[in-house]
Amino acid sequence: MLTGPRLNVRPDGGGRLLLQALDLDATADPAKPYPPDGEIASAMLARLPEVLDATGGTVVEKVRVGQRAMPGDGFTVAGFPAADVPFYVVATHSGITLAPLLGRLVADELYGHESPC
Repeated sequence: MLTGPRLNVRPDGGGRLLLQALDLDATADPAKPYPPDGEIASAMLARLPEVLDATGGTVVEKVRVGQRAMPGDGFTVAGFPAADVPFYVVATHSGITLAPLLGRLVADELYGHESPC
């Protein structure tokens, strides 16, 4: 995972990359198709060398617009939904960076050691 002020990049399998530009998210419409040679794709390709060298010749296969689930207050949600519900829920926007910590905290809590966090 590579992050930059204007572009985020992560592997997407099969030698592909998934690109995201936060400033372009606000105007992207999930209901609208975007062409792989259009304005959004061109803007992202132009930014790619800012975070990853040797990307000359990269082409956009397709443009997908998705909306990520995020808790309303922006904070991680973790815990049992109710006292009588036998499963534990973790939902977070920062899973890629918080996963190791959250995994440890959840395991501790499931074994009766509640975190002060």
